[in-house]
Amino acid sequence: ISACLVGSEMCIRDRYQTEHLPERLAFNGFEAAIRTESVPNAGGVYPSPRFMTFYELASIEVLEQVSYRRALQSPTPRTQAIMPYFRNMWRAAAVLRATSGLACSGAWTVSIRIESERLQFWIDQLLERPPERACRWRAYQCPQPGDPLQASPEARFRASPDQTPGAFLLIEHLRQPDADQTLREWVGPRVEASNPMRRDPVTTKVDLFVELARLDS
Repeated sequence: ISACLVGSEMCIRDRYQTEHLPERLAFNGFEAAIRTESVPNAGGVYPSPRFMTFYELASIEVLEQVSYRRALQSPTPRTQAIMPYFRNMWRAAAVLRATSGLACSGAWTVSIRIESERLQFWIDQLLERPPERACRWRAYQCPQPGDPLQASPEARFRASPDQTPGAFLLIEHLRQPDADQTLREWVGPRVEASNPMRRDPVTTKVDLFVELARLDS
């Protein structure tokens, strides 16, 4: 998979399983659609964004096809109805920069959202000493905010503007204890190391998501 499209939002789940995921996979070049939900903290509070939807693409140029752009311009009535309820929406069309691990995917995904200039640090860390219990990891870089692929006409229906990360990493695991170990023993120390001066700690966002649904083309 050379590229992806990822979005995180609060929404009505049924719309994804019955309409949105199948609709997207009908376009040429959309190879898989994965819907995930974040894991609540000890107090039962979910992080925001709570959901992440991830589309695997044959290439980023898939997003330029006329049929897909037309769907963004004219979303279904159901999509238009729920868009005003979206909160803290992050959307990115991203290019795969590095990956390693098994061919199979894992249900528990550690997501690390970072600034673009910090991507190489994380790739170097993953290549040098990857998390021992991860089954697969991928590092993605997003085009600049002004890039046409980053703008979605659907955003006009949402309550607030979409945000775009500079880059992000997805580290997959087969079991939650494995993901917890990665968060505790691998991610934590490297978040500290990547920002030694603590100038802007909020630019690195770490979350744990579990797979809810997956459709393959």
